[in-house]
Amino acid sequence: MSSSPNTHSFAPSIRVPNQLLGAPLGTDVTLLCYVEAFPNTINYWVKNGGEMLLDGSKYHVKESRSGYKVLMSLKIRLFIITDVGTYNCVSTNSLGKAEGTLRLYEIKLSSLDPAEDNQALSLGELAESSRGEKSRSELKKDSSCWRVSSEPTHLLIASSLLWWLST
Repeated sequence: MSSSPNTHSFAPSIRVPNQLLGAPLGTDVTLLCYVEAFPNTINYWVKNGGEMLLDGSKYHVKESRSGYKVLMSLKIRLFIITDVGTYNCVSTNSLGKAEGTLRLYEIKLSSLDPAEDNQALSLGELAESSRGEKSRSELKKDSSCWRVSSEPTHLLIASSLLWWLST
């Protein structure tokens, strides 16, 4: 039984694991998109509907291919306020085009008032204890306690905790 050449061909589809991502200023942030398509795709990143983002000193653009699947990643180095915005991962092949949208925002950890220090300390402790690097006493003394891992799952957890603590 033979199959037609188009039997297994399909336009790109994109899945974005974290559509809303927050990070403290000065950290590296990685955005991810999962693409499935055949034939192979041309993939790129766009910020705020503008021009394509290129690999360089500010951005590290990477693709990992495995068969018809592609993991697109965009690492934003040393996150600053002008990096806040909407990012699109775009994938296109001869059969179509797909876009994923991610919103990146600043987590303002340094603006907490003293009455909220215990909550912020707990958040810092949670982020740091997952890597086993800081004790509670070190967190009180060390300003690095406000740093949160830029791993997408850690940022999502930190974002959710901050929202929950502020409500």
